[in-house]
Amino acid sequence: MRPNPTTHRPLQRHDHRHRPQDAGASAARRARQLRRDELRQNSVQHAVLLAGTALAAYMVSIPARLLPPLPSALTIAGAVLPVLWAIWHVHRPSDAVRRWRRGAAGERRTARLLHPLTRGKQGWIILHDRAIPRSRANLDHLLVRPDGAVFYCDSKALRPGARIHVRDGILHCGHRPYPSAINTVIWEAAQAADALGVPVTPLIAVHDAEVPGHVLHDSKVVIVAATRLTRELRRSRYIPNRAAAEQIAARAEALLPRHTAR
Repeated sequence: MRPNPTTHRPLQRHDHRHRPQDAGASAARRARQLRRDELRQNSVQHAVLLAGTALAAYMVSIPARLLPPLPSALTIAGAVLPVLWAIWHVHRPSDAVRRWRRGAAGERRTARLLHPLTRGKQGWIILHDRAIPRSRANLDHLLVRPDGAVFYCDSKALRPGARIHVRDGILHCGHRPYPSAINTVIWEAAQAADALGVPVTPLIAVHDAEVPGHVLHDSKVVIVAATRLTRELRRSRYIPNRAAAEQIAARAEALLPRHTAR
């Protein structure tokens, strides 16, 4: 009796090839959605603001006509600058849009930093922007080491120059706390572990802000400067097991699909 090809089909190697272009896709899409919504919702307010600014500029110019003539450049500037300010104010993205854009850019930067790990026959398998089952959340970067060990890396683009520290289990960037940051990353890693049936080690890769000593080994999660991420991941010794790594990656492809694909 011939084996059923649907049940004995071998794993297709590189079905899960590293796709850096996936990184940050869902965050960028969320930024676009928010931007479209705010432009649509504020269109009437924008028109009123522009009309009011133009009227104010005209009213201001009336007294100037009774005074000695001003240089033409000053007259033009007095009329044009208020209108330009109104246009800038109208088209300036909200704080929420800028945060999502900054997050997407941080994920893309992390993907570029991780790319060297994927090279060679014993390269790591890296999946970006994966959906978490029954949740709107996503996994920024899921990494499968050549021996089958799995890591989850969350990207954080924080305030440039600010110092990172952890106090009472809460991540701080300078004086600003991020109360849910660490617990969220731990929860996301746990969801990946439940889906894959293997332990998943959580990490946070920090862009722009300063991580003392480049790495903070908190009791629950490793916080690392993004520029030192690959060095930290390569520290541990292991014996490659390509079959195990391929199996776990194939399982991740099936159970944790691309966030933009669902």
